[in-house]
Amino acid sequence: KRIFYAEMASANNNNSSKKPKKDGFLKSIFGNSSKKNNTNSSSDDQKTESLAKLPDFKDMVRTHSGGGRLQMIQPEHFFRSLVVMENHNFLLRCVCFALKVLLNGNKFCMICDKELAFAGLKPTICSDRFCQWRHDQIGLGFSLAAEVLNRPDICDLLISMTYSASNAGRIQFFFPHGVRGLDPDTQNESFLLSSSGSGPPTEADMNNFDPTKFANNDNNPPQPKADIAKLKTVIDLCPEVESMAIWAKEGDVMLKKELTKIHCLLYPLLVWIITSNRCHLRKLPESDRIKAIETEHQFALCSATPTREKEFQDLRASNSSFLAWHGSPMGNWHSILRMGLRNYSKTKHQSNGAAYGSGIYFGRNFSLSWGYCRPGSNPGWKKSKFGTQMSCMALCEICYHKDDAKHHLGKGDVYMKGNNYDGNASTKQAQYVKSSDWQKTTNKQNRWVKTSGIYVVDQEECVMTRFFLIFPKTSGYKALEANSLMGSLPQVVRAFK
Repeated sequence: KRIFYAEMASANNNNSSKKPKKDGFLKSIFGNSSKKNNTNSSSDDQKTESLAKLPDFKDMVRTHSGGGRLQMIQPEHFFRSLVVMENHNFLLRCVCFALKVLLNGNKFCMICDKELAFAGLKPTICSDRFCQWRHDQIGLGFSLAAEVLNRPDICDLLISMTYSASNAGRIQFFFPHGVRGLDPDTQNESFLLSSSGSGPPTEADMNNFDPTKFANNDNNPPQPKADIAKLKTVIDLCPEVESMAIWAKEGDVMLKKELTKIHCLLYPLLVWIITSNRCHLRKLPESDRIKAIETEHQFALCSATPTREKEFQDLRASNSSFLAWHGSPMGNWHSILRMGLRNYSKTKHQSNGAAYGSGIYFGRNFSLSWGYCRPGSNPGWKKSKFGTQMSCMALCEICYHKDDAKHHLGKGDVYMKGNNYDGNASTKQAQYVKSSDWQKTTNKQNRWVKTSGIYVVDQEECVMTRFFLIFPKTSGYKALEANSLMGSLPQVVRAFK
């Protein structure tokens, strides 16, 4: 679709003589001069001519019968064209600002409009503690009751991930430092300690607070400490999601009241846990489950913005793609869901070694990536329906390197074609790998290959998570080869054209 707008020009195309305008009463108030009028008229003519000179607008400007301009533009050039036309009224400026917020809401804080460090799929707030406090107070349309009732499994999962990250000592990368009590008597309650580690943070500690330095344990200047013990205590007090659903049926007011009775920080903490998750998780119905994968807890995972998804699909069209597993300890998934899969090799965020170079590590078969999960190493929330020993993995789609694309184009798609998905198709073509996964090798057709079972991708734009999987047991799963599922997966994202 094209967007149409008309700009009434001050002159016709043939630069015909203009009728003199009558002076109105505004002239007597603000003053005016013929010299200024001439300057403005000349400026308007230049702006009108500049529209046609823009490379995107060639052959698209037509003369309007009333002496104006009818301009047809592509949606992606809408704001650019408005920059050229500076004389719009206040109402139109408001509409343009609203459009800008809607189109870029996932890139900027909903409270202060500050650009976010990580652009996710959902709108959220920045790490500033005042923005977090205001978000908890205002709510901004978020309903914890609706989340508990409509997405109980995902609420349960996010709570358990927060608890596991606390046990693993990795909660500090994405910590609820802005969570406070919601009434005057508890507004100083938080999950922070003073820089000395004892007692509540001082005013000097909060003035020195820097989210980046806090996450990286940089104490220059001294930063408040994370009170992880208190955080775990509050989560331990949280009732099961099924119990909270009873209060949620009565609405947010009742749910907030009951949770606040348990602990003043419990309700704002749960709000933070749910709203700080920047990806979209959708539980797959039984008809869409991948039968070859031995768990009923399967989710579609979308973490990229529409813009990045479009870029990935364009890259896949030119380079082709394949499938691989990504396993990580439970303590890491809390930050992965908020920041995405990123190359943290040789940084403070790295949790495993980088024996095969810097990049994001993936496994060809399930058993190798399962070892990276370290099942049972970071126990989860005790009241979770998934148990305390659950592990999580992601099935990812990876684009080949541009120099390897010629070997793979036209050799198959990731998803099953057609409108009717057959979950049993994956079991018919599933393959299981028993060869050594650690034998170093090279592959002239895929430079991501580092061993017979390991891929290392150092270009984040070539990686997209597609499915998120929960495994309640700590062992007993088959060594399924990821790429054997090609062409048998349900379509979880629409195609961008």
